[in-house]
Amino acid sequence: MYNLDIETIEKLHSNIAKIEQIKSFKYSKEFLKLWHKRLLETANTQTFFISKFKDKSQCYEGTFNFYGVDISLTFNIEYMLSMLSKNDNRLFTKIVLDNDKGNLSYFSDKCIYTHYNNNDLKEFYSNYENIIVVPLPIIPQQLVIVDGNHRVCKQIYDNKKTIEAYYSSEIISALSLIKPIQISVYCFLFDTAKIIYNYGKVKDGLIRNELNIFNHNSAFYFSFNRKKIDFST
Repeated sequence: MYNLDIETIEKLHSNIAKIEQIKSFKYSKEFLKLWHKRLLETANTQTFFISKFKDKSQCYEGTFNFYGVDISLTFNIEYMLSMLSKNDNRLFTKIVLDNDKGNLSYFSDKCIYTHYNNNDLKEFYSNYENIIVVPLPIIPQQLVIVDGNHRVCKQIYDNKKTIEAYYSSEIISALSLIKPIQISVYCFLFDTAKIIYNYGKVKDGLIRNELNIFNHNSAFYFSFNRKKIDFST
């Protein structure tokens, strides 16, 4: 599940290139060409982050369909919890999820979670804190609970109408992914979603300035700069 092979990357890139807003975007050719290069550059780069932590089982693995392609993402929960403990509002935002008979949402965004039977849950949990939600970069946007699914299910079975969680920023979500190619694909998807959502509402030049691939202070470049991977060319 950790692998994103070249065939999958090429198919995702090809499908995104066919999206109407992407084709119409003024900087489309530059955007697609540069992302194609970056994706291939990181496809075989060594795994990092997960090697820093003692408990390698502390990961959330999920497969999600983006633009007709199944993409596997693996988030390092231990890293996310360590960043959450810093209590930095720029990294995480406290939100309230609405529970409608087991269907979770944050305003109009659907929130995916792992379902557990009542028999799989403890009768009591010491606390319901530090439930972490990560954005999935697709339009319409979805969220996924990467840590605290048992506690979420317990609150659902207890008919709680609202569930508190921490919404991870784009940069922490990207940094918590265990492989460079996953970070690249995740940031590519975020850029795609930004173009689709903003095209026709915001000038193309302003959209370009906000994209990971063109902004060297973005989540994408920040992730790799921390590991001294040079994308200056």
